[in-house]
Amino acid sequence: MAFRKDALKKFSALEPTALEKAESVDMLRATEHGIRIRGVVADYPTIGVDNPSDVALVEAAIKNDKVQHELYQSITR
Repeated sequence: MAFRKDALKKFSALEPTALEKAESVDMLRATEHGIRIRGVVADYPTIGVDNPSDVALVEAAIKNDKVQHELYQSITR
């Protein structure tokens, strides 16, 4: 999942909902609080960032993998 910075701050400040807790699906918190979410199908590998040590994997992919580098460049322009 990717968040814009402002959306992540808003999402993080919200209380988890009962449905989110019951289903263990954090995106339910967003939808129950009226935040629109979008899903896309990616035809390339992605890397999850679930803890601080994963950041180094993403940084290496952006630097060393042509597809990831081009994707990063396209969203930061």
